[in-house]
Amino acid sequence: MVDYSRIQKIIRDCLTDDQNEETSKYIHGLAYQVRVDRNKLESYKDEIVSILDEIIPEDEPVIFYRLSNDKYGNTWGTPFQTELLLMLCFGLDLMTITSPPKNVNTKDLHVPFLIRKKKEKELVLKK
Repeated sequence: MVDYSRIQKIIRDCLTDDQNEETSKYIHGLAYQVRVDRNKLESYKDEIVSILDEIIPEDEPVIFYRLSNDKYGNTWGTPFQTELLLMLCFGLDLMTITSPPKNVNTKDLHVPFLIRKKKEKELVLKK
């Protein structure tokens, strides 16, 4: 199950007051933004990908609130806690906002759909 306290610890560890664009950057969620150390954030990439593996598969558009549940339907976090995960994902370029699937009636739906970006495939060279 996804551990929200771990996500919170990662955010706290990455926070910085450094204004140097080469060593830090703002990461944005849907409502919040924080400034983080680029290298520290990058050091957590594999762990964040592992957390995403517990929530959604690649290339499956999901509504924001669906991210508060893992892939088994267990609720792991609140919308605010989900926002923290999104900030990490957006900062690491792991997720993006997308159009809703065609089979979804969005007339009264005012929340974003998100999609997980594909993992980079390693090229294997044959001899």
